[in-house]
Amino acid sequence: MSEINTLMVEIHRRVWVSFFPKQEIICKYCGKRLLADIDLDKIDYLPEVKERMETMTNYDEIPVKLKRGFRPPVLPKITTREEYAGITERTYNRFVFRPPLLEDAINHEKYFTDSIGFWRRIAMSCLERIECVDKKGKVTDVLPSEFHTYYGLKMFNEYLDGIDLRTIRNELMEYLPTLPFAYYEPCGCSEAREIPMVMDVSNFFSE
Repeated sequence: MSEINTLMVEIHRRVWVSFFPKQEIICKYCGKRLLADIDLDKIDYLPEVKERMETMTNYDEIPVKLKRGFRPPVLPKITTREEYAGITERTYNRFVFRPPLLEDAINHEKYFTDSIGFWRRIAMSCLERIECVDKKGKVTDVLPSEFHTYYGLKMFNEYLDGIDLRTIRNELMEYLPTLPFAYYEPCGCSEAREIPMVMDVSNFFSE
C-alpha cells in the first residue's frame, strides 16, 4: 500500500539511517554482482507522480466518476417509503471516498488472501458519498448515507458493473503519492544500462 511504502522510506531516511555502504546489487541484464553504496536520499517520486502532486491540492477525498453508474436496487419496505421516492429510478454516477489508511488494511487483514474481497472491504470502509453529478459537475442528488448500510458489500459484489469496479480500484490504489523503494543508476558493465539501486531488506531499521 502506498501509505506503508512511503512512510517506511521517509522515516528511515529522515530519522534513522539514509546511507548504506557496500550493498550487493545484481544487474538484471548482465548478471554481474557489484557492491554499491545506497543513498536513500536519492529516492524520489516518479515524474508523473510529481506532476500530479503539483496539480492536486486536496487529498481528503477521492472522487470516482463511474462510467456505467449505480442504480439503487429495490429494497422491500424501504425504497417504497415516501422520503425515498424516486431513488431506484436515478443513476448515481460518482462515488466519493476518503483516502484508504493502514488502519483499514489492519481492520480487514483476515481477508488479505482474497485480494478482491480485501480491496472491496476497504473501499466500503472508505465510502463517504454516492452522488448524481450533471455534465457541468454540479451535484444534483446524494444517496442517503443509510443506504450504504442497507446495501453493504453487495454494492461491490453484485450491483456495480465490472468496468466501474476496476475504475474504483485503480483510483483508490493510485490516488495517494507513492515513493518507490529504489532509484536507478548505470550498471558497471559495458552496456551501462540503468538498474534499480536498493538496499537489502534485512537492513531496514537494523542499525
